[in-house]
Amino acid sequence: MILNEGQLETRKKWEQMVFEIGGGHKSKLDSYLNEKIETNELPSFSITGWWKLHTPRFSILARLARDVLAMPISTFASESTFSTGSRIIDDLRASLTPKWHKL
Repeated sequence: MILNEGQLETRKKWEQMVFEIGGGHKSKLDSYLNEKIETNELPSFSITGWWKLHTPRFSILARLARDVLAMPISTFASESTFSTGSRIIDDLRASLTPKWHKL
């Protein structure tokens, strides 16, 4: 599509207006996704510590992360749930103490 001079000028004004009202700024999500992690931090990296430090910058995303990271997660032997045979549990799961349940 070829634009005439009037249409081209109108388009330039539109693009300038969009840029001025925020079109040229990154969203908080884009800023978060482009955030660099220092390679020297990787061996001792703590996701909860990272969010604690960066909550002021990404407040809405931090609330989402807090909800996700607060979910209790556990594993179970699917064989014992879906099998009609005898119960199967490996040595690791059989040796877990109540202390592990609280983590």
